[in-house]
Amino acid sequence: MLKLKNKYLYIIALSLLFLYIFSFIFQKSDKRKSVKSALINPLYVNKIDSFELFDGDKEKIIFKKNQNVWEIHKDFDNSLQKIPAESKKIENFLKTASEVVNMYKISDTFTENNSFMILKPGYIQLKYTIDNKIYEIFFGAQDFSLSSRYVMSGKSTAIYEISNYLDNYLTTSVQFWCDSSLISQNVFGKIQASDIQKNYVIFDDKMHTFSDLQKLLDLRHGGFVSNIQKNQDEQILESANQSQKKNQNENSISKMKIFLELGNKNQITLNFIQVKENSFVEVESVYENSSGEKFVYNSQISLWTYNKIKEITL
Repeated sequence: MLKLKNKYLYIIALSLLFLYIFSFIFQKSDKRKSVKSALINPLYVNKIDSFELFDGDKEKIIFKKNQNVWEIHKDFDNSLQKIPAESKKIENFLKTASEVVNMYKISDTFTENNSFMILKPGYIQLKYTIDNKIYEIFFGAQDFSLSSRYVMSGKSTAIYEISNYLDNYLTTSVQFWCDSSLISQNVFGKIQASDIQKNYVIFDDKMHTFSDLQKLLDLRHGGFVSNIQKNQDEQILESANQSQKKNQNENSISKMKIFLELGNKNQITLNFIQVKENSFVEVESVYENSSGEKFVYNSQISLWTYNKIKEITL
């Protein structure tokens, strides 16, 4: 009886094994039309010197390459609204977008009532320029498994499904893309305290040097200057200087400047300006290389950060 029972178990196990093997041999293949392609032509990706990401629900973020420095712009009209970007992150994004991947055609035509969320709230648009030609890619919704996303090229009405390999980059968050260091680690590359050969701070018209450079390098800014208007920075500076001279408000921030010179003669100057209404301080950062070329940015820091800078440098 025991031998017969073992025989039945053996037959059942063998049958299950065959069924498992046959499931792979005779499984239905994906009948969707697929092509191997890249969203950005890998032959020309290195020619991209500007691109935009637009979130249909929020705002547009603009990237421009200034020599070897990637910058984030608030808009093209206000040159003061720009800050350095994380160049490595942008390079990784463009490199990833130019990889050849499997693309499955979902629909031959685009309609306004499409269910793929193309050009509907929540979609992301990538617009980039190569040799003065504009290219567009529209990212729609994810599939139900959240493992793939629908896309459409600006030159075609066909909709494709791709894996979600780009999802980490599909954001218009300035904090995600920007170089958040108060002293940029992208404009002149990675800067360490040992790279700084000369420094001084001017506060209340008095100049002196300071030694705790690493703490200064560790500080962060808060992105674009809030509510800035064209030519407003000159008015703010004038107002701050008048407040300082008259000493009418004990909370007014005195004019302050920090100067750093690196061993390769590149120079960094930080000018601090008060904006009382919003309780933050505008910082003008001027990076001048040894050839005399300047990169100028305006960002904001909290009053806490400003007081921390005073603690470090004074």
